[in-house]
Amino acid sequence: MSSLPERVLVLPLEDKSGSNDPELAERVTELLVAQVRMVSLATLGPREAAEIFEEMGMPMPTRFDAASLGRFCDATGCEAVITGAITTYEKGKAWSEDRLALSVRAIDPRTGRTIRGTTFTSAGPRGDPSARGLDQLCLYGVETVTRELARAR
Repeated sequence: MSSLPERVLVLPLEDKSGSNDPELAERVTELLVAQVRMVSLATLGPREAAEIFEEMGMPMPTRFDAASLGRFCDATGCEAVITGAITTYEKGKAWSEDRLALSVRAIDPRTGRTIRGTTFTSAGPRGDPSARGLDQLCLYGVETVTRELARAR
């Protein structure tokens, strides 16, 4: 049994990493949408959601906004909203370089309550699109956080 509902909206991830790549969050969001579609029957990504918000005469929120997302989810039947960010952790005693992290939460759009949240952290230098940390984030991080979100309670 999955803790993710059948209908899910994935909002664009925020890039708080200091990366030099202006498309990092968009690319990782696309990977997240693809992974969530494997575990949730009906997943709306940011592109599909933007079109629906436009038809409803509402701006697409980039962060969790209970009022507009509640209205959107009532109209579309979405039962959860996935939101998150790409961040960095500074060097520490246990590692020698900055780490990229992907943190995501599945939120009940009607109550604002977090259904489930998780973070994937990987070693790698910040700002280098070919860095091991970014590769780890894209190859393993997105799959890992999706698996954690979908894990039975």
